[in-house]
Amino acid sequence: MRYDAPVGNNGYISYLNKSKNDRYIVAGFTDSFDKNAKFMTFDMTLTSYNISEPVMLKLDANLESTAILPNDEAVTILHNGDLVIWGIRKVQTSQQLLGIGGAHAHTREVRCAFGRRPVPGNRFC
Repeated sequence: MRYDAPVGNNGYISYLNKSKNDRYIVAGFTDSFDKNAKFMTFDMTLTSYNISEPVMLKLDANLESTAILPNDEAVTILHNGDLVIWGIRKVQTSQQLLGIGGAHAHTREVRCAFGRRPVPGNRFC
């Protein structure tokens, strides 16, 4: 597979994962303009790609706060603590889970999740 299109203003892929069934590749980068996470997916069952503008999902989150779920879904924890479940196949959000009473789950920015490595500037995960 070859993909030569730019992924953003001076952006580069820094998150790479695959779906549980190995069909999709999830690529992500941090937008250098607004620091949001952007994700795009690739279907590995296709024999050729002819993509001029990939479908991207933009979330106010760190790339490292994303985990792949079964059934071709992913979950991302936003900076405000909300959980966003999104479909890998269509790169669209399907649910946003808030805290009790519709409030955000955290009052401070979430910097890491799922036991992954810390985000720069945060010593512990």
